[in-house]
Amino acid sequence: MNHLLVAAPGMSDPFFGKSVIYILEHGEDGAMGLIINKPMIDDDIYQLISDVGFDKMQSKPSISFGGPVALMRGFILHSTDYAIDGTYRVSDSISLTTDRKIIKEIVDGRGPAMYKFILGYAGWQRGQLEQELKRGDWLISSASPDLIFQTADDKKWEDAIQMLGLDGMMFSGDGGMA
Repeated sequence: MNHLLVAAPGMSDPFFGKSVIYILEHGEDGAMGLIINKPMIDDDIYQLISDVGFDKMQSKPSISFGGPVALMRGFILHSTDYAIDGTYRVSDSISLTTDRKIIKEIVDGRGPAMYKFILGYAGWQRGQLEQELKRGDWLISSASPDLIFQTADDKKWEDAIQMLGLDGMMFSGDGGMA
C-alpha cells in the first residue's frame, strides 16, 4: 500500500478532477480511498466541527471531502504515533482511525502529531479502478506524509503531478485537430 491515485490532468469529473486520493484498500473485490486535497466549504461544516468538539481547539482543523460515498462517515487519517483499538495501520507512516475517541484526544492534545479529518470516501467495485487506470484516468504515485499532512490542499495535486516528473500545466484535456 501507501499509494496515491492522482487524477490525470485531463480528468473533468466534478468529484475527481484534480483529486489526490490516498488508497486505503485495493483487492479483488474493489478499492477504497480518501480524497486528501478537497476541503469542504459549507456553513453546515462549522456546525459539525462544533458537534464533534473541534470548536474547543485554538486552531480549528479543516474538514476534507473524502469522496461521494457515505458523506456523513468520518475518518481521521493520521501519523502512526497514535493508536487505539480499531486503528488501522495502512503503512509504516500512515494510520486510519474512525472511533470518535480520537477527536477528544486531539482536542485534549493527546492525539496524533499529524492528522486530517475527512468525511466520505471514494469507492470502486470489482474491476472498476483497473478499467479507469487502463483508460488513463489516474496516475499512481507513492504517498508521503509531507504531501498528505503538510502540503496545502490547493498545492497537493500539482505537487503530486510534479513528483511523477510531469507538469500539469502542459496538459489541456482538450483534443486538437491537425
